[in-house]
Amino acid sequence: MSQPKVIDWTLALEQVGQDESFLLEVLNDLIHEIDVGVVDIQSGIDKSDFDTVRKVAHRIKGSASYLNCDHLQKISFELQNAGDKGDRGTGKASELWAQIKELFADL
Repeated sequence: MSQPKVIDWTLALEQVGQDESFLLEVLNDLIHEIDVGVVDIQSGIDKSDFDTVRKVAHRIKGSASYLNCDHLQKISFELQNAGDKGDRGTGKASELWAQIKELFADL
């Protein structure tokens, strides 16, 4: 089975009214959210600060949603929920975070 594409470029362009420069700006915002999130989420997971995990995952989810990065949005939502539940020692947050970083690398 193939990996889902990270972004649907056609839908993302539609979302920004076919304005490629604005799409690039929004994409840069997503990249920034994930760059900042790398430190914050990993620190939150390491310190069991799942409120931070939840907040950062929520921001990534919003940016991913706007750009039609459906798979990234779905995993960010799951990470947000893991943060809501405090992960409870399941390791689910770490697993989801690894998937987000992989998608980010593909982006």
